This record gives sequence, C-alpha cells and structure tokens, in this order.
Amino acid sequence: MTGGFQSASTMRPNRCWTVLHVSVLAALLLTLDADNQDYDCDPGIKVRRNTVYDALLGENLRIHCTVVFCNNSPPTISWYKLDQSFTPIHFNSSTHITTEWEISGNFEGISYLVFTNILTSDSGVYRCHGVGQVSHSINVYVSDTSQDHDFMETLWLYVYIAAGIMALVIIVIIISVLSVRGCKGESKNERESENQYMSIHMTEQQSPYSTLHPPPRGSPTSHHALPSTGPECIYENVSPRP
Repeated sequence: MTGGFQSASTMRPNRCWTVLHVSVLAALLLTLDADNQDYDCDPGIKVRRNTVYDALLGENLRIHCTVVFCNNSPPTISWYKLDQSFTPIHFNSSTHITTEWEISGNFEGISYLVFTNILTSDSGVYRCHGVGQVSHSINVYVSDTSQDHDFMETLWLYVYIAAGIMALVIIVIIISVLSVRGCKGESKNERESENQYMSIHMTEQQSPYSTLHPPPRGSPTSHHALPSTGPECIYENVSPRP
C-alpha cells in the first residue's frame, strides 16, 4: 500500500511539468507566428494603371486608393494633383473636396477623395501618397453637357448652311446648262433660216432668160416684157456676129 501511494505521488508532479512545458511551447509558437506575420507584411498602395473616371459637371465623384499597412494604427494618406508640379490638395481652401477613410480588411484600408458638385477645373491627374509609396495616376475628366449641346447646335447650323450652298450651286449649274443648250438651238435655227434666205435671194438673182417664157400666140408683144437685146438682135434672120 505504501509503495502504491508513493508511485501516485511521483506521477502528479510529472504531469504538472508536462502541462507547463506544453504551455510554454505554445506561447513560443504563437510569438514566432506573430513575428512571422509582422515580417511578411508588405505595406503599399494599390491602384491600377491608367485608371480613368468620367463625370458630368455638378455630379458627385469618389476616387480611391487601397492601402496596406502593418500595424493597428491607420497610416496618413495625402492626395496630390499633377498640374505643372506635384501639388498637394489643401482641403481647407476647397469646400467641395474632402477625404474619407474606410477599413476594408485586416491591415488594409481605402482612402477616398470625394468631389461634391464637381467642377470642370477639377479635371486632371491625381495620386495618393502614404506608407512611403506613391500610387499610379488616376485620371479625372469632367465634361459640360451644356457646352456639348451648344457645340452640336453650331455643328448642325454649319451643316445646313453647307447643304444650302451646295443646292444653290447645283441649281445654277443646271440653269447654265439649259441656257447654253437653248442658245445653241437658237443659233442653229438662225443659221437654217439664213441659209434659206440666201438660197431664195440667189434664186431671185438668176438670169431672166431662164425664168421668162414666150408669150402665147395671138397675144400682142409687149416691149416692156421682153428685154432689150441691142441693135444686133432686131431681126430674127440675122445671125449674130462671131
């Protein structure tokens, strides 16, 4: 009995030491895992290349940058507009531009640049800066629908004017062609009538011997009807001189 009691008492301290060893090992493993997680953390800013936002004048627009950080405190993110230089945006001087921060996951957040009633002057290239990095460019285009409407009206006005000028030119060409054809027809008729007049005039100017006929028998001879042939033709039997 005494031996059995001694063996039971020696086993209890061994179990306690075993539990203590396991607890220490678990703590060491958790510490190493946390250190590995901190070591694997890679802070940075995620923005796709050639990001483009299109907006209309007076709309609300939100552009964003995804930020990865390695501690529990969110980093400070700054926004810049690329005009002629890398100019930071001062939100105190511009009431329609603000920033927002949102936690999206474990050690990850999103920084928003918010435009309220966006202006045409807000068009440009933007970048966010934080955790020692600068994001890719974010292009913002603001279009004015009223200017587009005025441009289309002006364009249609020029189209109508050009169509009217073309129609007028075509009408003038048609009238000119018809006038030329009419003049050619009149000149042809005039030439024909002139030729007829010339032929008639030449017929009237032919010799009277070919047109006069002898008077009928029994009718008195008129001296006025016959042409005078001169003294050599008074007598019929007299032959003309050679």
